[in-house]
Amino acid sequence: MEYWDIYDSGKRVTGRRMKRNDWHMKPGDYHLTVLALIRDAKGRILITQRKADKEWAPLKWEIPGGGVRAGETSEQAVLREVAEETGLHFTMQQGRCIHTYRSDSPAEQNNYFVDIYEFRGDFTQEDVRIQEDEVESFRLASPAEIRRLGAHDDFLHYHRIEALLTMDIKKITIAGAGTMGYSMADIFAQNGYDVILWNHRQPTLDRARTKISAAAADKITYTTSLEAFKGRDLIVESIVEDLPSKLAFYREMSPLADDDTILATNTSGLSINKLAAAVTRPERFLGMHWFNPPTLIPLIEIIKNDKTRPDVAQTIYNLALAIHKKPALVEKDVPGFAANRIQLAVLREVLAMVRDGVVSVEAADAVMKYGLGFRWACLGPLETIDFGGLDVFYHISEYLVPDLEDSHEVPQLLREKFEAGDYGVKTGKGFYDYSGDKAKEATAARDKKLQAIYDALYGETK
Repeated sequence: MEYWDIYDSGKRVTGRRMKRNDWHMKPGDYHLTVLALIRDAKGRILITQRKADKEWAPLKWEIPGGGVRAGETSEQAVLREVAEETGLHFTMQQGRCIHTYRSDSPAEQNNYFVDIYEFRGDFTQEDVRIQEDEVESFRLASPAEIRRLGAHDDFLHYHRIEALLTMDIKKITIAGAGTMGYSMADIFAQNGYDVILWNHRQPTLDRARTKISAAAADKITYTTSLEAFKGRDLIVESIVEDLPSKLAFYREMSPLADDDTILATNTSGLSINKLAAAVTRPERFLGMHWFNPPTLIPLIEIIKNDKTRPDVAQTIYNLALAIHKKPALVEKDVPGFAANRIQLAVLREVLAMVRDGVVSVEAADAVMKYGLGFRWACLGPLETIDFGGLDVFYHISEYLVPDLEDSHEVPQLLREKFEAGDYGVKTGKGFYDYSGDKAKEATAARDKKLQAIYDALYGETK
């Protein structure tokens, strides 16, 4: 007789046990199941088909897994289940838990947690030894093939693993060889990706090559040919920040890309939904917003359009981590995404205080650099108020929120600077003076401080 441990709602072992598949669980009691996404060297996933004589879900496809026995850990159980069901032997150095979910079914008296692991190995179909009394057949399937099975309701618990059916990104094309474009190409190439840098003008490509690091310059293919968009895993667009231009680009480019190629835009604020309207198969399209200077700022915003598949967003999220970036997923396409909305909310209040003589320009920047910004480099705003106490911030909000600037107009001081042509570093004057060598000195000082912050917080040189 096989027994399972009973867990509480916090996924802690209670010390009580249950018989396997004895569905008479009390509310608040759970058992634990493990599943394994097993990928071969080509990124294909091992799936098995249930026996035709199974009482439940006959001939449905699934990934290997099973219940965690009493006394086993989740890791011990997944290694055992994989070995028993597939004949493949892994270690935890070859895998990791990538997702956990909880299911409550009080009507069926069956409550459980599921730990989903991913393993990668260099194996062939001939190496697999299935349990013939349990499994009708098996195969190595691409994520796209599993999505098709899921769409026809032929894959068990498909909605639970849909976001985990990520692509292995190896071949990347960057469209646009401006500062952001060549910087992205540089970073991807340094991290071992097959990179093509495309631009419709050869002189722009020639200039870009002189800006790319020596470690990456010769690893990148530079081209003006539309062939750059065929046979790629990912295409990142970083052309001029103009909606009609981008729409025209996507209408020409997206039909050339393979059906499974992920398409991403580096727009800093244009609507992802509006751009998606010009993309063939918009479910594979999303925003991938890098921040300037991209070699120093770790954040990448990943913005879904209304049709973006969850696995597409997760693939780009994983890619950002692989190149040592810090991704943030924006679930809805709103003007400004997340970062610019937060930045403009702060900027509106700062400019109002400077306008009203509450603080000087220098004092406003000091408050951010040496107080809020210093703290926010380590803790986000919500983490900050958790530490400060939500009760404290609640009472502050009662009297302070009604007094904050809430204009829906462009801030007065910003408008005045714009109309005067004082655009900041690029023109030699903004809120500060950048004449002569001051712009170059200010940029160097900024980059030095950003590098120091990155090194201090993340312990590696970018």
